[in-house]
Amino acid sequence: KVMAYAERAERINPFEEAAHRDATVAFAHLVAGQHEQVLRFATKALRAQPKYIPVRRFLTASLGLLGRAEEAGQSVRELLALAPETTIARARAHLEITTNNAIKVPGVVDAFCEGLRRAGIPEA
Repeated sequence: KVMAYAERAERINPFEEAAHRDATVAFAHLVAGQHEQVLRFATKALRAQPKYIPVRRFLTASLGLLGRAEEAGQSVRELLALAPETTIARARAHLEITTNNAIKVPGVVDAFCEGLRRAGIPEA
């Protein structure tokens, strides 16, 4: 459904910043557990905006969950260079508290945090 909305949005307003649209689609794929697609759309968003920290987190978690250790390690280094305060505890708090538990699909936050853990993000 998100993909259909993104395609429609692009037709209606082709001048909208693609990075935001790609970030939204990457997030939707993250929630759906489609991590290869997360990589595809997060990479596109980061090409346009290399310092887009939330998207870097999506990419890092998905790389961790896919077992792509070398790429995950590089993504961790880039994420921590941009946001050295990044930890799994802070990422979880952001998703559960700051966004008021916006992700209603059970297990998504846990999987996201596990992906960050496997990638090498510190716990706290």
